[in-house]
Amino acid sequence: RANIVYSADAVVVLGGNAGTLTETVLSLYANKPVHIISGYGAVGHYVSSSKNLRKNLNLKLAQTLEEAIGNLLQ
Repeated sequence: RANIVYSADAVVVLGGNAGTLTETVLSLYANKPVHIISGYGAVGHYVSSSKNLRKNLNLKLAQTLEEAIGNLLQ
């Protein structure tokens, strides 16, 4: 998991469970831009409701996949 995280330029999170949450947190600790579809899947719901994770400046919440990709391209 760590190799995937460290080799990425950015991360888009689409749903997922415990493994995806682990990769999401690893990505944030690695200072990677992380774009999460809020309210989609267990990770989206968890991160949307986590005040501590939402404070991270590298975390961006999007309502749709299109919005997340648009944010990546900025």
